[in-house]
Amino acid sequence: MSQRILESYRESIEEGLARVLAGDEPLRPLLRYHVGLEDENGASMHATGKLLRPSLVLFIADQLGAATDAALPGALGLELIHSFSLIHDDIQDRDHIRRGRPAVWSVWGIEQAINAGDLMHALAIRSALDGPGGSAECLVRATMEMIEGQCRDLQFERRRVSAE
Repeated sequence: MSQRILESYRESIEEGLARVLAGDEPLRPLLRYHVGLEDENGASMHATGKLLRPSLVLFIADQLGAATDAALPGALGLELIHSFSLIHDDIQDRDHIRRGRPAVWSVWGIEQAINAGDLMHALAIRSALDGPGGSAECLVRATMEMIEGQCRDLQFERRRVSAE
């Protein structure tokens, strides 16, 4: 997929993320920071990365003749699930840096980062529920598999292997 194709969906994805993550509630700035819409002081920025996953969803919808506006809630849900998993992964792996910036937990603490990840997860499902039938169910199923995979990854990392 060429960069030009990815860029063609960027504006609608960033606007959608800003809409889903809008609000003055205490965790919303953490979410906007994590996805790259704001810096740690709340100043607007555009550091959202490649947005590959939601761009692929919109590209496929477009290629299949579906309206990308109809696919956008599911695409946003997918991106938010990915983002929630990264917030929690940074805590679990004790990674201080994400995308060249301090990880959410490094700035706001582990407790609030967990809360932020949990809220991001809920917002992802809510977004997917606004999409075509089956979008949310598919996203929930894939999220459950991803979480089980993360559990296995942590188990593997912590296993004790003898030299024998």
